[in-house]
Amino acid sequence: MPPPVWATEAPKVEPIQAMPADACQTWVPDADFEPDKVPWHLTRLNMEQAWQLATGKGIRIAVIDTGIAIAGSGHTPASRFSAYNVLPADDGYPVGQYDCEHGTKVATLIGAQQSGSRTSFQGIAPDAEIIGIRALYNLQGQSMDGSIAAVRAAIEMDVDVINISQAANVNRGEYAEAIQAALDAGIVVVAAAGNVSGMRGAPIAYPAAYPGVIAVGMTDRADVVHPDSFAMPGYISIAAPGAGTMALGPSSEDFGQVYFPLDYGTSYAAPIVSGVVALMLEQARNEGITLTPAEVQQRLEQSADPPPGPSPDPRLGYGIVNPVRALTGVVPPPVADVPAPPSASHTPPPVPPPADPFPLRLALVVAAASVGLAAVAVAIRVALPAARKRGGRPASPRPD
Repeated sequence: MPPPVWATEAPKVEPIQAMPADACQTWVPDADFEPDKVPWHLTRLNMEQAWQLATGKGIRIAVIDTGIAIAGSGHTPASRFSAYNVLPADDGYPVGQYDCEHGTKVATLIGAQQSGSRTSFQGIAPDAEIIGIRALYNLQGQSMDGSIAAVRAAIEMDVDVINISQAANVNRGEYAEAIQAALDAGIVVVAAAGNVSGMRGAPIAYPAAYPGVIAVGMTDRADVVHPDSFAMPGYISIAAPGAGTMALGPSSEDFGQVYFPLDYGTSYAAPIVSGVVALMLEQARNEGITLTPAEVQQRLEQSADPPPGPSPDPRLGYGIVNPVRALTGVVPPPVADVPAPPSASHTPPPVPPPADPFPLRLALVVAAASVGLAAVAVAIRVALPAARKRGGRPASPRPD
């Protein structure tokens, strides 16, 4: 792994503060989108059987993202969902206009509860406590300081799991230190592996590549690796459904529940794994066992549905997460006995060797790595590897 890159200045963030319940911009439901009665990823992962063993009760999960919308949805009760902010005030996003779309999608994939009869959608860990920490203004590029501060805030909050659906193309020392501090505190850290289209030639995605982090690739409805799932040989731990699924968006009592069809993104595969981790931790805790982050990672990898070729696969790692086996300790049969699924329609070119990480320009999936040994003190930016396809429109336009 390349050596850390240190910022020229300390992170400039305000202390963590609670977000008002109405702080997020809400959306109007798309009348043309009819949510699946039973979302396919829940069926694929055999969640009904897994929930007989654990539901995530008592497990605290920090979602470090754009913030999460809680009010206006029966899927996100205030008894289990809370929202905080580590970002300085920004003139473009006054209270009531925070862009919480991506964070809400991620949080609901982890811990939403069933609500109403229109769909049986719920999160992988429907009884877990979800703590949203707003560390990103939106899906555009910006400073990494918020993510670093959010990780440290999550440690102070004594969470059990941290979900980071972000991918940066620069290794920054403060970020590495914050992640290591979380792992040392016994917190399981799950991160998106990144999207090929977002990384734009960068060789490594962070924090997914940091030691001890569970890096997650994505599969589609055909049960094969999605062609845009970023390849990092030796770094990817596991994969999960991340394409063609659905999640919930920021909703309001005035307009009703918003359902979002998700195009693709490792952003959406990571929270599925975070939910499975919550189930594992609850079950172990009920048995008087404390699982370390390394033990959780090992069990996930050993119980996964193996990839069709050599393991670990550059994009699938040790295979597709299998919640029931992860909870029961059953190891899958040898890969030679497992029928190989059809190949993905596209295989990206081999990943080049790591570039010199000295340039501090970054993206959270949507920025290209800048190279230049003479560059010093350039702005660090991040962008999320997220599906941009929207299932609705804003209830009120954002101010220019």
